[in-house]
Amino acid sequence: MKTIALFSHYGRIGSTTLLYHLAWMYAELGVRVLAVDLDPQAQLSSMLLDSDDLEAIWLTTARHQTTWGAIEPVFQQRAPLSEPAMHPITEHLALLVGDLAWAGVEGQLASAATQPPTVEDDALRLALALRQLLHDAAAQHDAQIILLDVASNTGILNRALLSVAEALVLPLAPNLAASQALPYLGATLQHWRPVWQQWSAAHTPALLPATPLRPLGYVVMHHAVRLDRPLHAADRWLAALPAAYRAALCPEAAPATSADVADDPLCLALLKPYRSLMDIAKEARKPMFLLKPADGALGNHGLAVHACYRDFRGLAQRIAAGKDNLLKRDTCAPNV
Repeated sequence: MKTIALFSHYGRIGSTTLLYHLAWMYAELGVRVLAVDLDPQAQLSSMLLDSDDLEAIWLTTARHQTTWGAIEPVFQQRAPLSEPAMHPITEHLALLVGDLAWAGVEGQLASAATQPPTVEDDALRLALALRQLLHDAAAQHDAQIILLDVASNTGILNRALLSVAEALVLPLAPNLAASQALPYLGATLQHWRPVWQQWSAAHTPALLPATPLRPLGYVVMHHAVRLDRPLHAADRWLAALPAAYRAALCPEAAPATSADVADDPLCLALLKPYRSLMDIAKEARKPMFLLKPADGALGNHGLAVHACYRDFRGLAQRIAAGKDNLLKRDTCAPNV
């Protein structure tokens, strides 16, 4: 069982939508997957559960069934961790429901920043409680893979949350803003890793990964091909991604031999936006690649559904191929 975070340092890329489809694809392939919503916006929970189910959890005493609801008593040092309350989506897919209250946790950790020992104790206690929650939930679901959805920032809360993940899949968009933010992300992770390693070494046996968040590769999002416009700004940023990704996150990886992202072994997938399918999928409340003619996926939409299935199946298989020996494909040591 491996824990993988889909984490984007730059918002509006579609990390949660990517995780949603990836979780469904693993379930379709017979892999037992646990999706964990740690984003204060709880969008993943809204996509996997209907509004009535969420209302029953968030607006009643069932609040303890959320990720934060389970961890809060431990974080506040009031009670031990309770048994995880998972919500089955399919036979192979289960969800740990998110909670809007995570936004307040960021504030609690930040307010203690003037007292370094306190904030480190709080953050470590949060990380250990989350790791135990994931361990218990994975055992209960017999999960083979855990997918974490977190907010798109490098705040103090994410430093604690991401410490429990062994691997990182990074969604990227071929644009100026995302490319310029890559060096900042690399520097931030380099700054965090000694803290994570100190946390891991402080407990025997180690409860946290010894080398958390090792990069598995990147996924190019919104990759649209326009035959009538073969050259445009996105092409320049797309060609720059292999070198920029290595410089920021994988300086010890083999240099990119081509500016063509499709030839880069660290590029896990180039995903089209599938705009025409997204609206239908939202209405049907199912993944784009599982749409049927009865849902409105007719004609060219039906062909797009099959192409979408192939894209996500390939991505899921490439991630799974590297998850047991983190990065069999092109080993990338952490930049410590």
